[in-house]
Amino acid sequence: MLGSLYVFVLIIVLTETSCPNESFEYLSNCYFFNTSATGFAKAEIFCRERGGHLASIHDVFTNVALSQEFPPQSTEADFWIGANKLMAHGNWSWTDGTSMDFTDWKKREPQNITGTDCVALSMIDGYWSANDCFKNKLYVCSVPVNTYQITTTPFPTLPPFVNCSYGYTYFQQTHSCYGGVFLNSTNFTTAEKYCESVGAQLPSIHTYEEDHFLRAFTFPANIGIWIGLYSIDEGKEWVWSDGTAVDYIAWAQFDNNTSAVNTVLSRDGFYNRKSTEVWWDVMCKKVIKI
Repeated sequence: MLGSLYVFVLIIVLTETSCPNESFEYLSNCYFFNTSATGFAKAEIFCRERGGHLASIHDVFTNVALSQEFPPQSTEADFWIGANKLMAHGNWSWTDGTSMDFTDWKKREPQNITGTDCVALSMIDGYWSANDCFKNKLYVCSVPVNTYQITTTPFPTLPPFVNCSYGYTYFQQTHSCYGGVFLNSTNFTTAEKYCESVGAQLPSIHTYEEDHFLRAFTFPANIGIWIGLYSIDEGKEWVWSDGTAVDYIAWAQFDNNTSAVNTVLSRDGFYNRKSTEVWWDVMCKKVIKI
């Protein structure tokens, strides 16, 4: 039965396609296999820049096709797909928002281990496993075929992330661009002035997803960045420098520096209070104006 299934999938993959040469078409989607390993969040960003998302899987045929189609020169054992539990209050969901109507978990998966919130698909047996989202893995993007049938407006289904300046990355949930000087450490005041000089602000953070997005930059680089959260009364009340509401705070568990009035986002995504004059790295946030 499994052999017949592989033959069936192979016939589908070899049919005429309207997708770019570096991809293959299946069920009205173009699938791009990316052989540069990266974390889950960065992989999803790259897929969005193509006009799609990390692949969602809704039947066994797609699952087999993807597990068998990855370039044979790859030495990796698995790759990111779009399943995760970062975006739906701890429930498994797809980054493209489609229904979670099919799963193919490996035996004893998913394990209830903190941090294993993203799913990788095995190239060996086609089963899924839950992984640390910050592991570097290969990944597969799914882009609707009609993206390539419209030539007048590239990626028409996406917000205008192309308005981001060079060196900035778009995050759809906040409709903002993030970037700037990462490894040029400076104090809070200078960091704030730098962001303002390029028409941006130190980042304000309003959801777990935005926090996780920023961690995709800080964790691999092993850095902490200034964010715009500061206290106006020695730690009793906190405000964002861009004037937005303080509706999400993730203090580090052992942050005891109660006298400090500025804040750093650490590599692990938690907030730490710091003195204004200590030096940390810089990242800026630009809200896109249409």
